[in-house]
Amino acid sequence: MKRFGFRHISFALIGAALIGGAALLYYLMKASKDEPIAFVGAWDRAVPLLLKASQETGIPIEIIRPSDVSESPEKFDFTRYPLVFVLNLGGNSPFILRDLFVKSREKTGRPKVVSLDYRDTQKTLEKAGVLIYDEEVRKYWRYNGLVNMKRLLRYARAKLLGRGGKVEPPVVIPDYGFYHPESEKIFQSYSEYIKWLKEKGHLFEGRPTIAFMMQQSFWVTGQTDVIDAVIREFERRRINVATLFVDTAERLRRMLFEVKPRLILTQTHGTIVTGPGMKGVNALQELGAPYLNPIAMLGTTLDEWREGPMGLSYHDISLHIILQEVTGAIEPIVTGGLVAKTSSYRVQKPIDERVRRFADRAVAWLKLQEKPNSQKRIAIIYYSKFEGGGGKSAIARGSPTGAYLNAPRSIPILLRRLKEEGYILNYIPTEEELLEMMMERGRNIGPWAKGELKDLVEKGDPILIPVERYMKWFEKLPPENRKAVIDRFGEPPGRIMVYEKDGKRYIVIPRIDLGNVILAPQPERGESFSVELLHARDVPPPHQYIAFYFWLQKEFKADVVIHFGTHGSLELMPLKEAGLSSYDWGDILIGNIPHLYIWIIDNLGEATIAKRRSYAALVDHLVPPIVNAGLSGELKELNSDIEKFNMLEPGLLKEQYRKTIAEKAQKLRIVEDLHLTPKEGRLSDKEIKRISEYLEEIYHEKTPVRLHVLGRLPEKELLVSYIVSILGNRFLDHLSKVIPPPKRGDRRAFLRAKGEEIVRKLLLEKLPPGRIFPEEIPKELRADLDFAKNLWERFLKVGSEIDNLIIGLKGRYIPPGPGGDPIRNPSAVPTGRNMFAVNPEEIPTKQAWEIGKMLVDQMLKRKLKEGGRYPRKVGFDLNGMETMRHLGVTEAQILYLLGVQPVWDENGLVLDVRLIPREKLGRPRIDVFIAAGGIYRNNFPSRMELLDKAVRLAAEAKEEEENYVREGTAEIKRKLAEKG
Repeated sequence: MKRFGFRHISFALIGAALIGGAALLYYLMKASKDEPIAFVGAWDRAVPLLLKASQETGIPIEIIRPSDVSESPEKFDFTRYPLVFVLNLGGNSPFILRDLFVKSREKTGRPKVVSLDYRDTQKTLEKAGVLIYDEEVRKYWRYNGLVNMKRLLRYARAKLLGRGGKVEPPVVIPDYGFYHPESEKIFQSYSEYIKWLKEKGHLFEGRPTIAFMMQQSFWVTGQTDVIDAVIREFERRRINVATLFVDTAERLRRMLFEVKPRLILTQTHGTIVTGPGMKGVNALQELGAPYLNPIAMLGTTLDEWREGPMGLSYHDISLHIILQEVTGAIEPIVTGGLVAKTSSYRVQKPIDERVRRFADRAVAWLKLQEKPNSQKRIAIIYYSKFEGGGGKSAIARGSPTGAYLNAPRSIPILLRRLKEEGYILNYIPTEEELLEMMMERGRNIGPWAKGELKDLVEKGDPILIPVERYMKWFEKLPPENRKAVIDRFGEPPGRIMVYEKDGKRYIVIPRIDLGNVILAPQPERGESFSVELLHARDVPPPHQYIAFYFWLQKEFKADVVIHFGTHGSLELMPLKEAGLSSYDWGDILIGNIPHLYIWIIDNLGEATIAKRRSYAALVDHLVPPIVNAGLSGELKELNSDIEKFNMLEPGLLKEQYRKTIAEKAQKLRIVEDLHLTPKEGRLSDKEIKRISEYLEEIYHEKTPVRLHVLGRLPEKELLVSYIVSILGNRFLDHLSKVIPPPKRGDRRAFLRAKGEEIVRKLLLEKLPPGRIFPEEIPKELRADLDFAKNLWERFLKVGSEIDNLIIGLKGRYIPPGPGGDPIRNPSAVPTGRNMFAVNPEEIPTKQAWEIGKMLVDQMLKRKLKEGGRYPRKVGFDLNGMETMRHLGVTEAQILYLLGVQPVWDENGLVLDVRLIPREKLGRPRIDVFIAAGGIYRNNFPSRMELLDKAVRLAAEAKEEEENYVREGTAEIKRKLAEKG
C-alpha cells in the first residue's frame, strides 16, 4: 500500500501540513510508539477536525476512502492498524472490507474494527463478526467538534487499545437549533434566538424573515464560511435570517411553521423536507415560501468551477441540483466551493460576487410578495419565426415557437386573469387582434428588410435605444464577453434591428405595450434568423439580443419575466452547463429578474437546462392529445435514451447508453440519413448531439390540428382516446378476457375501439362498471378503470397551469411534479407544476439492467474463485440520489441476485417483475438485505413495492434446487415466531 500516494494519504503527517504544525506532528509520529488508527468512510467535513485532534493529542491517524479500497483492495494491509473506525461504506466496499478484515485478523488478530455510528451498510461487517459497537464512541462522534475528536482519540488509545491514560466523557452537542455566526451558542428555541438577535442588533423589526436550513455537521466541524457569508449578505439588506439545523423532519416542520419564513434557503444534502414528519411538498405549499438553492460546492474547487465548461461536477449536480429539484427548489446559484481538494480534506470558501447575485435574486422574489399587483411590471416573451416567410401561422405558436402551445389563444386568457388579479392592463386583445398586433409591431425583422423595419418604427411604437446608451451597458460586460460578441457580430450596434434617423442610430426593440404588461418577441440569435442557431452553444448573443434583456432590467424594470412556451434561446447560451458564473450569458441577461417559464411537459432534457442556465421556475402544460403528433414510439424511445445519456456522468452506464443509441439510430436508418460514421458500434458525443437536434426537427415537423390552450382541457372525446393510450396494452389484454376479440381481423384495433367505448361510458356518461359490464369483471380490469377515473380527475386540474403561474407572479412556491408524456409517465399529470426530470416508473432502465447483471456476474465469479461458493445474502443501501444518477443499476443488481427480471411495457416503463427460470439462471437465488433511506422511500414508492414483490416471488418459487431467499425468509419467520 502506498502510504503517501494522492489517493491514500497518511493524514497524521501530510494532512497536518494543510492546517499547520507539520514539523511537530512528524516528530510526534516518529517519537510516538503509537501505531496509526485508521478512519474508513469518515465525513469529508470531519477530516480537518480529526487532523487537528491528531496533531494536538499526538495520536497518529490515517484516513481511508472506501472507494479506494473497492478499486484497489490489494494495496491495503490492515494488519498495520491496531484499530479501525468505520462509518459510511458505499458500493461493494462493505464486502471487500469484510474479507480484508477477516484475513487480517486470521493472520494477526487485528485490527479491532469499531463503528463510529450505526449505518445499514455496516451490517455485512457485523454479520461477519468483525464489527464492534461502542456507545461511547458513538457519542463522541455524534456530538463531534474538536474537543470530542480529541477525547475520542484518547478514549480509543486508553480503552479500546488498553494503553491507559486519562479519559474524559463526550461533550453534548445539540441535535437541533438556531445558528448565528456571531454566537458560540446554539439556540434551541426561536424565542430565545429572537431575543438574542434583538440584543445584538441583528433583528430588523417590520422586515421579512427567511429560513436558512444547514447541515449540523457544518457547524460542528467549523465549515461555515459560505453559510456565514450568505447570512451577512442578507443582514446587510436588513433581512432577518433564521438559520437552523434539525434532527428530524417533524422538528423541521415545527420550527419552520414557528418562523413563518417568506423564503426558505437550503444548504442541506438530502431532502429532509420530504420526510414523513414534514409532510413534504404539502407543507412547503402551505408555507408558500419559495424554496431557494444556494450551492456550496463539495466536489468542485473554485478554480475548477471558474475554468471548466461544466461548472459543477457530476457529484455536485447530483447532490445540490437533481435531489433538490424534486422538492421544487429554484435559483441554483453557486455561492462557494472548495479552496483545495485532496482525497478527503476539503475546505469551502464563499464567492462574494455570487453570494451577492444570489441575495439580489432572492430579494427580487420577496419584492414580488410585497409589491401590489397594480404596480408590478411583467414582460411576456414569445417566439416568432419568419425564416422563409410564415405569416400569422408562424408567430407565437406551434413548434420551434412554442412546442404545441397556442400562445395567441392562451395569452388573452392569461391577460384576462391578470386583470382580475389587479394588474394594470390598458387593453386586452382577442386572439385575432393579438395576431395582428404581433404582425404589425411585435415581430423581428431581418437586416435585409430595411423598409419593413422603417414601417415598424413609424407605426409600431417600438423602443428605440440610442447606440450611445447601449454602449454604456455593453462596456460593463466582462472583456471576454465583449470580445466574443464583437468577433462574431462586429462593433456595436451590429446589423440586427438597427434604425438610423437624423444621423443617429438606434437599436429597435419591438413590443406590444398593454400598460404594466408588455408582450415582446424574443430577439433572434443571429443575422441569418436561422433556427439552427437556437442550439449554438459557441455563438454569443448579438447586440440587439443583449440590448433587449438589458432594457428589461434597466429601463422597463421588469418585476418578472415570463417566457411563453417551449423553448427560447436564453437557456442555450454559452458557457457553463450548471452553476453559472458572472461570465455566463444566462446569468448576465436575466440579471436579477425572477423568471417563470411555461414549458411543455414532455420535453425533459431541456427543462433541466432552462432551470439551471436561466434560473427558471417552470410551469408545465399538457401536450395535445393527438396520437400522430411529434415523435413515434421508437423515436421517442431513442430521444429518451439521449436525454438520459446527457444526464449521466462518465462511466459504464453512459457507455451502455452510447451503444444502445447507436444501435437504435442504425435500426431507424438515422445514421445513414445523417451520414454518421460510428466507430466500433459507438457514436461520439458530437454525433449523438446531431441526432438529438435531428429528432427535435422531426418533433416540430408535424403540428397537430389542435394546439394546447393554457389552462384549458382538451376536447373530452380526444381525452378519452388519450387516456386509453395511457392505460396501454395491459388494459387491452385485461379487456380481452371479458370481451374476446374476433379470430379474424385486427385484434388490437377491435380491443382499442371497445376500450374507448367503455372508457367513454365510464368518464363521460358517468356509468359505474356494474352498468357497463353484465358480469363481475376481473380485479385487474377494475384496477384499470379505477386508474382511468383517477387520470380523468387529474386532467380536470388543468386550470393549475394558470393558477400556479399566478402563484409564481405573487412570489410564492410553485409545487413540483415529474415531467414526461403522460403515456410514458402518468404521474406527470396534473400539470401546472415546476417539473423535474426523474420518472420512477422507468427504474431500472434496460441499459441499467444490463450493467447490473454484469456487475452481479463479476461479483459472483470473484466469490466462487475466492471461497468456492456463492454468498447466501448480499446487502444494499438504496439511496434515492444514487438511483437518480444511475437510473436503477442498484435495483437491477438486487433483482438479478433474486433471479427476477423487470417487465417493461411498450413505453419502457417497468410495471411488473417475473421470475427467471432456475435452469436459465444457472445458480441459486441469492437473498438480499435492502436498507432504503427516506429519500428513496419518498421519491420511489412504486419501486419499493416492485422490490417487495420480487422478494416474495423469489421466496415462493416452486423449485427443488437451493433457494437462499426461501431459506432466509423461513429463518426470519422462525426467529419472529420465537419472539412471539
